[in-house]
Amino acid sequence: MRKAAFKIAFKLAYAVATGAGAFALQYSCIYEVDDDKRAVIYDRYRGVLGETVGEGYHIVVPWLQEYIMFDTRYTPHTFSIVVRTKDLQIVELIVTFLSRPKVSQLSTIYQTLGPPYNKVVFPSIGDEVMKTTVVEFHADELVIDSPRVLSIIREKMNTRAKDFNIVIDNVAMLHISFKDKFHKAVEGKMVEQQEVERSKLLIAKA
Repeated sequence: MRKAAFKIAFKLAYAVATGAGAFALQYSCIYEVDDDKRAVIYDRYRGVLGETVGEGYHIVVPWLQEYIMFDTRYTPHTFSIVVRTKDLQIVELIVTFLSRPKVSQLSTIYQTLGPPYNKVVFPSIGDEVMKTTVVEFHADELVIDSPRVLSIIREKMNTRAKDFNIVIDNVAMLHISFKDKFHKAVEGKMVEQQEVERSKLLIAKA
């Protein structure tokens, strides 16, 4: 009697374990890619597959393959730097921008930079772009001619980011500051520049 009960209990436990195992295996095979995400597949034998996986439900082979998810939305970034201008003034700049990976090149990004590509790329190219740009201008020009300065920064950032298959947008300068004495001198020049522009406007209207 006891042996019969033990056999029944064993068969029941085996059936439950087998069913649970099959369910777990099935669940681990299926993954979902949201509309604002994309994935790349790493295969233990073939390496990173070249095709980018789009939105929807997909299947991977357990143990043999794994998926790596990428966010394809624009994400904001801010970085600051202290550099010297053409006239050797020390200036602090804070720049912000948006970035996203180039979807068709996600497998390349994963192989060369890894998933945290932003942390790998932007500290380097941000530092490079800001230093090579600011050194071309006198300190007062950074304020008075800030649209042109920002345009150069934007163009250089886009060019360098393309080398890493990253798209950049909405580059903006949040903050610029100098030492106290020089800051007052720059403000004085800005007032002078505004007066000149106002005079030109009045003459044009006359």
